Amino acid sequence: MEQQAVGNLDAVDHQSGELQGRRDLECDCRNPNEDGYKLIQAFVAQDSGLYPLKNIQKHKSSDYCKSLIEKYYSYFPAWVFVELISFGELAYLCEFYHNKYEEQIVDRILLNSVRDIRNASAHSNCLINYLIPGNNHPHNSVVERVKSINTIGSSSRNKKLKNKFLYDFACLLFAYDAVVSSKTVKAKRYSELNDFFNGRMIKNKDWFAKNSTITSAYEFAKKVLDNFI
Repeated sequence: MEQQAVGNLDAVDHQSGELQGRRDLECDCRNPNEDGYKLIQAFVAQDSGLYPLKNIQKHKSSDYCKSLIEKYYSYFPAWVFVELISFGELAYLCEFYHNKYEEQIVDRILLNSVRDIRNASAHSNCLINYLIPGNNHPHNSVVERVKSINTIGSSSRNKKLKNKFLYDFACLLFAYDAVVSSKTVKAKRYSELNDFFNGRMIKNKDWFAKNSTITSAYEFAKKVLDNFI
């Protein structure tokens, strides 16, 4: 069950991250003060160590990146730059844009959690190992978002958001919904997740019926997902 969960979460996150980058470009191109190059030059220049460029240079021998690096280094347009940087650097770029133009692309709080759950999925971590009550401190903005889901009571909300994985999963869905503009793409992805929750995930539900930690986590996550369907 956990391996299938990893695959589905990673798929959601991959598309979320990809389209987030595209939306970054969309905002950039619609901004009359930007041409797609100035933003990246300013972002790189703020770091005296030029670490973004140094990190890109590490990939110059990659068959997937070297042609872009050879063509554009070191004056990248935004739509190329986002193809070459890490997810963490993308988060910093979004924050830099927000601070520069007072226009938010995506909530940094949500994006940090997307990064964390993406990393866990990429390393094939067994996600159901982390369903016990935790010491996560949910951000108020996320608490307010979950509070708007009337099927989730205050006790469940308080307990489950203290669990890092369930918190990150909720943030992932909120970020995805905010970032992806295509209703068709959203509907397809939510349908796939809904099929997973109502199919493969409960295929052997009898195995976990007496494990309240797992069943209550499932119920919470499903209620968050149902909010978007």
